[in-house]
Amino acid sequence: LRRKRAQTHRSTQKRFPCTLAPDLIAFNLKELLDLMKLPISKITEENILAFKQKARRAGQHFLPQGTNNVQFIRAAAEKCIPFTIFSKQQIIFGYGKGSTHFKSSITEKDSIIGVQIAKSKNDTTRLLKNSGLPVTPQVLLQKNEQIEAFTKSHGFPIVIKPANEEKGRGIHTHILSIEEATEIYESMKTKYANILLEKHVYGDGYRAYILNGECVRVRKLEAAHVIGDGKKTIRELIADKNSSPERNNAHAVMAQIEIDDSTKKLLSKYNHTLNDVPENGHKITLSPTSNLSRGGSSTDFSQLHPENLDICIQAARTLGLHCAGVDLISEDASISWKDNDAVICEVNAQPQIGTGDKISIHDQMVWDAVSEFPEINLKITRCQDKTYSEIFNRTKSKITITLPADYIIKNGCPSQYFDSIEIDSAISLDMQNEIQSLLVSTRPIRTPFNSPK
Repeated sequence: LRRKRAQTHRSTQKRFPCTLAPDLIAFNLKELLDLMKLPISKITEENILAFKQKARRAGQHFLPQGTNNVQFIRAAAEKCIPFTIFSKQQIIFGYGKGSTHFKSSITEKDSIIGVQIAKSKNDTTRLLKNSGLPVTPQVLLQKNEQIEAFTKSHGFPIVIKPANEEKGRGIHTHILSIEEATEIYESMKTKYANILLEKHVYGDGYRAYILNGECVRVRKLEAAHVIGDGKKTIRELIADKNSSPERNNAHAVMAQIEIDDSTKKLLSKYNHTLNDVPENGHKITLSPTSNLSRGGSSTDFSQLHPENLDICIQAARTLGLHCAGVDLISEDASISWKDNDAVICEVNAQPQIGTGDKISIHDQMVWDAVSEFPEINLKITRCQDKTYSEIFNRTKSKITITLPADYIIKNGCPSQYFDSIEIDSAISLDMQNEIQSLLVSTRPIRTPFNSPK
């Protein structure tokens, strides 16, 4: 199989790496062989489907987590940029002096202090406020008396939320009374160490993706919702929306809409139940936040006002973030924040960029991250105990990899490309020929990607 693959590679001049995930391929081949050992009568459509489902589930174990990582791998493979799945969360792109580490969309160009600040909504708001950027009035809630004092100054409605949670978890919006706020706060104290109280700001959510000081994409965010048709119940409308392909793809960014206590409470607040049949065209909101992980949706938005664009860029730079998702709340983001009291509500240091042919942010980040491709020399010995590699040593612009012949035959080449091969003359001629037939060097394509759209 290796020999045929190498021959095919040479004859067709393909530029893609032969193996992107060796452990995953080995696992799938083993499972496929087990399937083929079954009697012909047992190789049914049902068994084939079960094999595919098992392989898909098991495949997640071999690949890093998250949509971003999958897209970064795709981008690297397209340009034959070497990558190594280092852990469930980290990928190393390139080798030696040219290598760099990614953790989802967090890279070595991001300030570690800025990443830590972004994890705290309270710290982020304080820093942005003291940088002259528009934020919502906010306090760290530590006792019930603060609620009344805050509402006397800022009025209702208000929002109570955890200071350090992600994906919209634990947020309570549009609170209209001290009694409701006190009840929510008392229930949250047992779950969260730090709780925020802030003024509710009306408007839609907008996320500006900032890369290297430039805005490369803007998405308008909407909370999970359904639109009535005068025939189906809210429960049925939710089921229809959850069946869409964009919410069921293996790497989908938009999650399904969950019917949980938060959903039921929000419906009750507006005198709805899951069995109600909304009028045709009537919008029913199902989540207190616009997070995609809570069933929200997003669409590209191209009318962001230049002054709104500017404060988003300022926010990312203030936190020292190379890649950031800056969330803006505005009744109309095509109007300046100075004219409609729009605010920055959050800065995400690890934004989920999304998927699709129109998104080239992943491509640009990978290409910009790998600074050079060092020279690699392979040394093949016959001694089992001689193993040596400088593949990730960042002081090396010339890399040596020493491996026994048996390792090469069993596992293939540990580097995607190489510049020279030295084979120990003590190795038999037949084995030397086999090694030569197995090794294929796939150089990175040096033509850069197009600029992000």
